Amino acid sequence: EIMGPDNRSVLVLTTNMFFAFGTLLCPMMSYVLPNWRHLSLATFLMGLPFYTVYVFCLESPKWLATQGRAGEVHRVMCAIAQANGNPSPPAPFDPTEAGRAAGDCDAEQGSGRAGAPTSGKGGDTEADIAVDVFHQLFVDTRLSLRFYTMCLAWFSLSLGYYGLSMNVSNLGSNIYISSAMASLVELPAYLVAVRACDHERVGR
Repeated sequence: EIMGPDNRSVLVLTTNMFFAFGTLLCPMMSYVLPNWRHLSLATFLMGLPFYTVYVFCLESPKWLATQGRAGEVHRVMCAIAQANGNPSPPAPFDPTEAGRAAGDCDAEQGSGRAGAPTSGKGGDTEADIAVDVFHQLFVDTRLSLRFYTMCLAWFSLSLGYYGLSMNVSNLGSNIYISSAMASLVELPAYLVAVRACDHERVGR
C-alpha cells in the first residue's frame, strides 16, 4: 500500500526471505538450546528489539480514510512524500465547509428546499453498505472469482507448507538437518516468485 505497485515484488522478497532465514536459524538455536523453555525465551529476547520499530511506523492511510480521518491521512501522506523527496500532496477537501457554504447559499436564495428528498446513496445505513460489500465479494463476478481463487490458493499453499513443516521430523534421520534443508530450499523459490510477480502474465 505505501510502497506502491512498482516495489511490490521487493516487499514480497524481503518479508518472505527474512521469514525463511528465521526458520533456518531455529534448528541451529534448538541444537544449542535443546530445552524448549530456554529456546522460547531466546526467541522472545531476539524479537524484543523489533518492538521499538512501532514508534516509527505510520498508520495505514487507507484505514484512516475509511474512518473519515482525512486530516491524519494528509499528515501520513506528507510524511511519506517527505521521506521519498517528493512534494507534499494538496490538503484534503473539507466537506463541512462546503456544506456550510451550500447552506448559506440556500438561506440567501430562500429556495425552501429543506424538505426535498436527496438523490444518491447518502441515506444508506451501515447495514446497507455491509450487505453491498458482501454482495460484491461473494456474488459480483468482478470480485468473487478472484476471491474464490485466492481462498483456494491460500488454503492449498498453507496446507502444503505447514504440512511439510510440521512433518519435518519424518523427512530424514536428523531433525535438525531436515529442518534446515526445508528452510534452505525456500530461498531460491522466493527469487523465482519475485520474477513471477513482475511478469505481465503471471503477476498481478
